[in-house]
Amino acid sequence: MTAGDVHTVYHLGLGWLNVVVGTGAAGRACRHKHDAVKRGQRIARENRAEHLIHDLEGRIEERISYRPLEWAEPPFATEPADA
Repeated sequence: MTAGDVHTVYHLGLGWLNVVVGTGAAGRACRHKHDAVKRGQRIARENRAEHLIHDLEGRIEERISYRPLEWAEPPFATEPADA
């Protein structure tokens, strides 16, 4: 995780939140996940960062990068498939 990355997470009693890494700040709580995802997407684009969307149990279900290509991590090496 890099400073500026945005995590859309569920917090029991509050609802869906966007937490920005490095600031510890959480934006306004949303009742619906899709509203929080839209806000998180906007923040991640402005920060040129990654947006990690979590499910109700805290697992990452989607990860979207808005970083410029020169910041992107190289793809993972994979073993060649046997023909």
